[in-house]
Amino acid sequence: MNENKSQLPATTNSSRGAVQLHESGSNSTSLINHALANLDKDQARNLMAKAGEKALELEVRKRTQDMDYVSGKREIDNHVQAFDILNKQSGRLTRQVVTSEVNTGAGKMKIESKSGATCFVATAAYGDANHPDVAYLRQFRDEVLSKTITGRTFIRAYWLTGPLMAYSIGWSKYLRSCAKWGIGRFVNTLRTR
Repeated sequence: MNENKSQLPATTNSSRGAVQLHESGSNSTSLINHALANLDKDQARNLMAKAGEKALELEVRKRTQDMDYVSGKREIDNHVQAFDILNKQSGRLTRQVVTSEVNTGAGKMKIESKSGATCFVATAAYGDANHPDVAYLRQFRDEVLSKTITGRTFIRAYWLTGPLMAYSIGWSKYLRSCAKWGIGRFVNTLRTR
């Protein structure tokens, strides 16, 4: 036990420059230098091999993250380009949703881009943009209303008034209930025609 104590740096600070174990800053490297100076050749070689392995491991990790970043950036660009193409082909009358999962240097990221018309009032009434009645109304808009001049005029007018109506419905449980009942009956009528 005393032998080990004699190999440790001194814990007092004398005029001869002895190293303190609690020291930090420029003197803390003296502790490392002291430990390295006391290694035999095999220990030094093993330490150098482990340091080399760790440096290689860190370099591989950095390069993998860099490649993931470049790949992720390319996937994001492809996502944006696909969304733009769909949006230009279909115009504003059709709803577009493009979803991509991108592997970045920091992990996976899900991107979802949406555009086009939404069913403001139905979504506010049901509280769910994916409710079957809301989905049916979107489909009806895309496949029936958007094909005629009268339907497109209705869609444009709805875009102007729909958000305000949805906002009003969203604040009142009674209005939500009434709108939900009315929309449900309207959707059932459309489905049976």
